[in-house]
Parts: sequence; structure tokens; C-alpha cells
Amino acid sequence: LRDADVYEFRKRRETEREACTCTLLEEVLPGEPPATSYSYLWGDALQAKRIADEDAEAQSEAYTILGFMPKVEPQLQRDTLLHFRRLVYRPPLNAADRATLETELQVK
Repeated sequence: LRDADVYEFRKRRETEREACTCTLLEEVLPGEPPATSYSYLWGDALQAKRIADEDAEAQSEAYTILGFMPKVEPQLQRDTLLHFRRLVYRPPLNAADRATLETELQVK
């Protein structure tokens, strides 16, 4: 992928990282020194918002009054989903390296 292809993804993850809802692990790949691996781990924002809304509703006055309490409380999932994405960045080949690669591919 080109930088333009992942720009929005990286921008969104950077915003989440500033809000402490996303972690980033940046490593140089041992087999390829110029290549860099970016591993992102973030929680599901919609699910976190739904859980926060449920907690706020549980503390509300309408919920605590007996007449408004439901007979059966729904038991929704309380575990948050985690998303993981790993991007590997390799610098583009220069003309000489590209020619070498083309000759190696043609030989095989």
C-alpha cells in the first residue's frame, strides 16, 4: 500500500493514541533492517460508548425508582472488543534495485 492509502487509518489511530485508547508498537524487522513494523491495538469505540451510556443510565434517577425498573434486566456483553492491525513499511526501491529485482524474477 502507498502512504496515501493508509494515511486516514494512521491519522485516526494517532488521535486515539493521544486519547490513550490505542497503543502502538513500532519495531524494525530483524530480517529487513530498512523495513519497519507498526502494530496497532485499539478498543471498539462504539462498544465503549454503549457501555458508558448503560452505566450512566444505571445511575439515573428514573432507573432507581421502582416503577421504572424493568422486570428482567438485559445482560449484554461487558467485554470490549480489541482490534489489531499490523502495517509493515518498506522504503520504495530505487531504479537500480528495481532492475536487480526484475532480473532475479526473470531468472526464476
